Amino acid sequence: MKFLDSPASVSFQRTASGDLAFYPWGKFGRGYRVPGPREMARIHRAVKVYLLLGFVTIVANGLLWKLHALPLWKAAGLAAIALQLIVFHFHVRSWSLEPVGDPFVVPDNTESFAVSFNGFALWSLLLVMVLFTALGLLLLVKAGPSLVALSCTAMSLFGVIFLGRIALIRRRVKRRAGK
Repeated sequence: MKFLDSPASVSFQRTASGDLAFYPWGKFGRGYRVPGPREMARIHRAVKVYLLLGFVTIVANGLLWKLHALPLWKAAGLAAIALQLIVFHFHVRSWSLEPVGDPFVVPDNTESFAVSFNGFALWSLLLVMVLFTALGLLLLVKAGPSLVALSCTAMSLFGVIFLGRIALIRRRVKRRAGK
């Protein structure tokens, strides 16, 4: 379950006073002070289990919808997802951790992401996103009204990724200029 280490670790942050805090709902909920490393390991394991169960439940629910299952099964799949969220909420509450007043700070990983790619790779990704955005536009023009939703989605998605790549290139250029 190594692939779950990163999402589970993002929920832990240091507060202004230096204490370790656990934010089960990220930016959308309160944080709880973690008393020590043993409790942190226990919470980390529990979060990884919930992430894995949630992933399996969502994939199974998607398969139910894709296979055009009976509406009762679709409702059961959605109820299972909601039930897991509720169980996780009460599980977190049962740990009786002390709430913290510091808000969750969304980590900014763009700097390390921009540095991890070389310039050629970033420019190549930018070019690919431009081509895919143009392909979405071509699909809109040539295919007509039958594929409007698909072409608009493609243009929006790849356009946003294109803007993100421009931001990464700008950060990389600023970083080089600062050196």
